Amino acid sequence: MNTLFDTLMEHHAALRPAWRRPGTRLALLWIGGLALGSFAFMGAGLDLDAAAASAGPSSTHPWGTDHLGRDVLARTFAATSAWAGPAVAAVAVALALGLPTGSAAGWSGGLAANVAHAVARATSSVPPLFWVLAASATHGADRAVLAFAVGVTAAPSVAELVVAHLARQRAEGSLDAALAHGLSPWAALIYGTWVGSAARPLAQLATRLVAQVLVIEATLSYVGGGLGLPQPAPSPGNLIAFDWGYPVSWVATAAPILTLAFTLVALDAVANALADAHD
Repeated sequence: MNTLFDTLMEHHAALRPAWRRPGTRLALLWIGGLALGSFAFMGAGLDLDAAAASAGPSSTHPWGTDHLGRDVLARTFAATSAWAGPAVAAVAVALALGLPTGSAAGWSGGLAANVAHAVARATSSVPPLFWVLAASATHGADRAVLAFAVGVTAAPSVAELVVAHLARQRAEGSLDAALAHGLSPWAALIYGTWVGSAARPLAQLATRLVAQVLVIEATLSYVGGGLGLPQPAPSPGNLIAFDWGYPVSWVATAAPILTLAFTLVALDAVANALADAHD
């Protein structure tokens, strides 16, 4: 059984070719810039300035202003926190629920493994937005509810992935070999599966889960009606909806839309790089 350091070095070597692609580097650069921008503009873009309403791009407002005079650049970057926090929380919930249940089912095999597969298939057959709307109807529209609903519905997919990797390790004999060398079952699970063979597929699943939260949050905030984050707090969805039909500059209208699109493309590029490294 490899040490944790050896396992991490194997992941690094497998990921290196994918990370060297120009598209992947641009995607990581975009995501990193978005994260830095969200911290730099945290709480910004809330002040109203009637004199600067619907202004075009300038040195003061590079992306123009909305029809209330608020800076579109600041609000677009500040909107990252509307989905990034729930996305991280959703991934944490999915892993916290899926890893132990998948490990238990995969370790037992047989009926437990079949049940894990069936639950994952049944859950994934229903669009995540439905689960979020159902949770919001009973517990209120809140970002914590969004994160928990998406995380819970993604947990069976995490469990199914762990079950599949444990079955493959058992077939290859690596699981029995790890136990024969004195590793405890939990150590074999953590080093051999969680941060071992299943690490890159789990990272790919987590990346796609982040994109899923972004799309759902943007949809709910765009629709409004108490479902998503309301104004004046910025989110990708309410930024797009807020200036629709007002005589603002095309830059101010296009900026939130393009930012949302580029972010989804960047997340997809990272997920594809992780998939290629796994393959």
